[in-house]
Amino acid sequence: MNRIRELFEEHHARYGYRRITLQLKREGVVVNHKKIQRLITIMSLVVLHNRKRAKYSSYQGTIGVIKKNKIKQSFHSEHPDQK
Repeated sequence: MNRIRELFEEHHARYGYRRITLQLKREGVVVNHKKIQRLITIMSLVVLHNRKRAKYSSYQGTIGVIKKNKIKQSFHSEHPDQK
């Protein structure tokens, strides 16, 4: 439990049970991820989530140059399906 708290504080509350489990396995400690998750809950350690993702926007604005209406066509109608 001490090592879990050390890892948690060392990484500024950004490591959850998965990362802590992997770090402990790298250090040679054989432990199950469910045990780590239970101990984190008992110690009431809360992981900070601060990822901000950009929302998808496909709009690119007006692309290219809009040509002038040289042949004077009327593109506007008073009722739908007239042109």
